[in-house]
Amino acid sequence: MRNNCFIYIVDAPVSENLDEELKKTFGDERAVHLYRDLVGTSYKLAANFKDDTVVISYKRAPKYPDLTWLDDNDPGFLEPKTQNLGERIYHAFRWGFNDGAQKALMLFTNVPRIETEWIKRAINYISPGRIVLGPAGEKPYLLGLCLENIAVLKEINFNAVDLVDNILERARRNRIEVDLLPESFAVKDEESLRKWLESKEDNISLFAREEVKEHKKKGKRQSHREEFHR
Repeated sequence: MRNNCFIYIVDAPVSENLDEELKKTFGDERAVHLYRDLVGTSYKLAANFKDDTVVISYKRAPKYPDLTWLDDNDPGFLEPKTQNLGERIYHAFRWGFNDGAQKALMLFTNVPRIETEWIKRAINYISPGRIVLGPAGEKPYLLGLCLENIAVLKEINFNAVDLVDNILERARRNRIEVDLLPESFAVKDEESLRKWLESKEDNISLFAREEVKEHKKKGKRQSHREEFHR
Protein backbone atom coordinates (compact mmCIF):
# COMPACT_ATOMS: atom_id res chain seq x y z
CA MET A 1 0.00 0.00 0.00
CA ARG A 2 1.22 3.47 -0.86
CA ASN A 3 0.58 5.71 2.11
CA ASN A 4 0.91 9.15 0.47
CA CYS A 5 -0.51 10.83 -2.60
CA PHE A 6 0.58 13.95 -4.49
CA ILE A 7 -2.19 15.94 -6.14
CA TYR A 8 -1.85 18.36 -9.04
CA ILE A 9 -4.46 20.54 -10.71
CA VAL A 10 -3.17 21.08 -14.24
CA ASP A 11 -4.65 22.74 -17.33
CA ALA A 12 -3.34 22.26 -20.86
CA PRO A 13 -0.69 24.91 -21.62
CA VAL A 14 -2.72 27.08 -23.96
CA SER A 15 -3.41 30.77 -23.61
CA GLU A 16 -7.13 30.48 -22.87
CA ASN A 17 -6.40 28.35 -19.80
CA LEU A 18 -3.91 30.70 -18.19
CA ASP A 19 -4.40 33.28 -15.48
CA GLU A 20 -5.22 36.68 -16.98
CA GLU A 21 -2.75 38.48 -14.72
CA LEU A 22 0.05 36.14 -15.83
CA LYS A 23 -0.72 36.89 -19.48
CA LYS A 24 -1.00 40.61 -18.81
CA THR A 25 2.42 40.62 -17.15
CA PHE A 26 4.35 38.37 -19.51
CA GLY A 27 2.34 38.28 -22.72
CA ASP A 28 0.52 35.21 -24.06
CA GLU A 29 3.40 33.27 -25.61
CA ARG A 30 5.85 33.90 -22.80
CA ALA A 31 3.19 33.07 -20.19
CA VAL A 32 2.54 29.70 -21.84
CA HIS A 33 6.24 28.80 -21.78
CA LEU A 34 6.52 29.94 -18.18
CA TYR A 35 3.47 27.91 -17.16
CA ARG A 36 4.97 24.78 -18.69
CA ASP A 37 8.22 25.33 -16.81
CA LEU A 38 6.43 25.92 -13.51
CA VAL A 39 4.25 22.83 -13.84
CA GLY A 40 7.24 20.73 -14.83
CA THR A 41 9.27 21.95 -11.87
CA SER A 42 6.46 21.17 -9.44
CA TYR A 43 5.74 17.77 -11.01
CA LYS A 44 9.36 16.66 -10.68
CA LEU A 45 9.14 17.04 -6.91
CA ALA A 46 6.96 13.95 -6.70
CA ALA A 47 9.76 11.94 -8.32
CA ASN A 48 11.66 12.23 -5.04
CA PHE A 49 8.94 10.12 -3.42
CA LYS A 50 8.92 7.02 -5.62
CA ASP A 51 6.79 4.96 -3.24
CA ASP A 52 3.91 7.44 -3.39
CA THR A 53 1.19 7.95 -5.98
CA VAL A 54 0.39 10.98 -8.12
CA VAL A 55 -3.13 12.13 -9.02
CA ILE A 56 -3.46 14.77 -11.74
CA SER A 57 -6.72 16.50 -12.52
CA TYR A 58 -6.12 17.60 -16.09
CA LYS A 59 -8.15 19.94 -18.26
CA ARG A 60 -7.35 18.94 -21.84
CA ALA A 61 -7.14 20.99 -25.03
CA PRO A 62 -7.22 19.78 -28.67
CA LYS A 63 -3.50 20.53 -29.02
CA TYR A 64 -2.68 18.71 -25.77
CA PRO A 65 -5.09 15.77 -25.34
CA ASP A 66 -2.76 14.03 -22.86
CA LEU A 67 0.18 14.76 -20.57
CA THR A 68 3.07 13.75 -22.81
CA TRP A 69 4.07 17.44 -22.89
CA LEU A 70 4.74 17.08 -19.15
CA ASP A 71 6.01 13.50 -18.93
CA ASP A 72 7.13 11.32 -21.85
CA ASN A 73 5.70 8.31 -20.02
CA ASP A 74 2.20 9.86 -20.07
CA PRO A 75 1.22 9.44 -16.40
CA GLY A 76 -2.53 9.39 -17.00
CA PHE A 77 -5.01 11.75 -15.39
CA LEU A 78 -8.47 12.42 -14.08
CA GLU A 79 -10.61 14.38 -16.50
CA PRO A 80 -12.57 16.96 -14.49
CA LYS A 81 -16.32 16.78 -14.82
CA THR A 82 -16.77 20.32 -13.57
CA GLN A 83 -15.22 23.74 -14.14
CA ASN A 84 -15.54 24.53 -10.44
CA LEU A 85 -12.02 24.60 -9.00
CA GLY A 86 -13.07 23.61 -5.48
CA GLU A 87 -14.93 20.55 -6.78
CA ARG A 88 -11.97 19.54 -8.96
CA ILE A 89 -9.72 19.68 -5.93
CA TYR A 90 -12.14 17.78 -3.70
CA HIS A 91 -12.61 15.01 -6.29
CA ALA A 92 -8.84 14.67 -6.78
CA PHE A 93 -8.31 14.28 -3.02
CA ARG A 94 -11.20 11.82 -2.83
CA TRP A 95 -9.72 9.76 -5.67
CA GLY A 96 -6.37 9.61 -3.88
CA PHE A 97 -7.92 8.41 -0.64
CA ASN A 98 -10.12 5.88 -2.45
CA ASP A 99 -6.95 4.53 -4.05
CA GLY A 100 -5.56 3.78 -0.59
CA ALA A 101 -3.59 6.88 0.34
CA GLN A 102 -3.49 7.73 4.05
CA LYS A 103 -2.23 11.28 3.48
CA ALA A 104 -2.58 13.59 0.47
CA LEU A 105 -0.64 16.71 -0.46
CA MET A 106 -1.65 19.15 -3.17
CA LEU A 107 1.23 21.10 -4.70
CA PHE A 108 0.33 24.40 -6.35
CA THR A 109 2.11 24.76 -9.66
CA ASN A 110 2.82 28.51 -9.65
CA VAL A 111 5.38 28.19 -6.83
CA PRO A 112 8.71 26.82 -8.09
CA ARG A 113 10.67 26.77 -4.84
CA ILE A 114 9.41 23.95 -2.63
CA GLU A 115 12.10 22.11 -0.69
CA THR A 116 11.98 18.33 -0.38
CA GLU A 117 12.50 18.69 3.37
CA TRP A 118 9.34 20.80 3.61
CA ILE A 119 7.35 18.03 1.93
CA LYS A 120 8.79 15.43 4.31
CA ARG A 121 7.84 17.62 7.23
CA ALA A 122 4.32 18.00 5.85
CA ILE A 123 3.93 14.23 5.54
CA ASN A 124 5.08 13.74 9.12
CA TYR A 125 2.74 16.39 10.54
CA ILE A 126 -0.51 15.47 8.79
CA SER A 127 -2.90 13.80 11.21
CA PRO A 128 -6.67 13.58 11.87
CA GLY A 129 -6.46 16.74 13.97
CA ARG A 130 -4.01 18.68 11.83
CA ILE A 131 -3.58 19.89 8.27
CA VAL A 132 -0.40 21.35 6.78
CA LEU A 133 -0.18 24.59 4.82
CA GLY A 134 2.74 26.07 2.93
CA PRO A 135 2.26 29.84 2.37
CA ALA A 136 3.55 31.79 -0.62
CA GLY A 137 2.16 35.23 0.04
CA GLU A 138 -1.62 35.22 -0.28
CA LYS A 139 -1.64 31.83 -2.01
CA PRO A 140 -0.34 28.49 -0.72
CA TYR A 141 2.21 26.23 -2.36
CA LEU A 142 1.13 23.12 -0.45
CA LEU A 143 -2.00 21.87 1.28
CA GLY A 144 -1.84 18.52 3.02
CA LEU A 145 -4.45 16.56 4.93
CA CYS A 146 -5.78 13.08 5.67
CA LEU A 147 -9.17 11.54 4.96
CA GLU A 148 -10.61 12.57 8.33
CA ASN A 149 -10.28 16.23 7.33
CA ILE A 150 -11.44 16.06 3.71
CA ALA A 151 -14.75 17.79 4.51
CA VAL A 152 -12.92 21.06 5.15
CA LEU A 153 -12.11 21.25 1.43
CA LYS A 154 -15.78 21.89 0.65
CA GLU A 155 -15.72 24.99 2.87
CA ILE A 156 -12.64 26.56 1.31
CA ASN A 157 -13.08 29.16 -1.40
CA PHE A 158 -10.19 28.25 -3.70
CA ASN A 159 -10.84 31.37 -5.79
CA ALA A 160 -10.33 33.66 -2.79
CA VAL A 161 -7.80 36.45 -3.27
CA ASP A 162 -6.19 35.62 0.07
CA LEU A 163 -6.49 31.85 -0.07
CA VAL A 164 -4.05 31.27 2.80
CA ASP A 165 -6.24 33.25 5.21
CA ASN A 166 -9.35 31.53 3.88
CA ILE A 167 -7.87 28.09 4.62
CA LEU A 168 -6.71 29.17 8.08
CA GLU A 169 -10.17 30.52 8.92
CA ARG A 170 -11.96 27.36 7.75
CA ALA A 171 -9.56 25.18 9.72
CA ARG A 172 -10.13 27.29 12.84
CA ARG A 173 -13.91 26.97 12.49
CA ASN A 174 -13.56 23.20 12.25
CA ARG A 175 -11.15 23.08 15.20
CA ILE A 176 -8.35 21.70 13.06
CA GLU A 177 -4.76 22.65 13.85
CA VAL A 178 -2.63 24.04 11.04
CA ASP A 179 1.10 23.44 10.77
CA LEU A 180 2.66 26.22 8.71
CA LEU A 181 5.66 25.39 6.56
CA PRO A 182 8.38 27.92 5.65
CA GLU A 183 7.33 30.78 3.38
CA SER A 184 8.01 30.57 -0.36
CA PHE A 185 7.01 32.77 -3.30
CA ALA A 186 4.86 32.54 -6.42
CA VAL A 187 6.03 33.63 -9.85
CA LYS A 188 3.73 36.48 -10.79
CA ASP A 189 5.94 39.31 -12.07
CA GLU A 190 9.40 40.04 -13.47
CA GLU A 191 10.99 40.35 -10.05
CA SER A 192 9.75 36.98 -8.76
CA LEU A 193 10.64 35.35 -12.09
CA ARG A 194 14.18 36.70 -11.85
CA LYS A 195 14.44 35.46 -8.27
CA TRP A 196 13.52 31.94 -9.36
CA LEU A 197 15.65 31.83 -12.49
CA GLU A 198 18.79 33.09 -10.81
CA SER A 199 18.44 30.52 -8.03
CA LYS A 200 17.98 27.70 -10.53
CA GLU A 201 20.27 28.77 -13.36
CA ASP A 202 22.23 25.51 -13.34
CA ASN A 203 19.16 23.29 -13.57
CA ILE A 204 16.45 24.86 -15.66
CA SER A 205 14.92 24.47 -19.10
CA LEU A 206 16.26 26.00 -22.29
CA PHE A 207 13.44 28.56 -22.23
CA ALA A 208 14.33 29.52 -18.68
CA ARG A 209 18.02 29.84 -19.57
CA GLU A 210 17.12 32.31 -22.29
CA GLU A 211 15.02 34.19 -19.75
CA VAL A 212 18.03 34.41 -17.40
CA LYS A 213 20.18 35.81 -20.19
CA GLU A 214 17.52 38.38 -21.05
CA HIS A 215 17.16 39.45 -17.43
CA LYS A 216 20.92 39.88 -17.12
CA LYS A 217 20.97 41.99 -20.29
CA LYS A 218 18.20 44.16 -18.85
CA GLY A 219 20.16 44.53 -15.64
CA LYS A 220 23.27 45.64 -17.53
CA ARG A 221 21.25 48.09 -19.61
CA GLN A 222 19.75 49.51 -16.43
CA SER A 223 23.21 49.87 -14.89
CA HIS A 224 24.46 51.72 -17.99
CA ARG A 225 21.48 54.08 -17.83
CA GLU A 226 22.09 54.80 -14.16
CA GLU A 227 25.79 55.41 -14.87
CA PHE A 228 24.92 57.76 -17.75
CA HIS A 229 22.66 59.88 -15.53
CA ARG A 230 25.20 60.32 -12.74
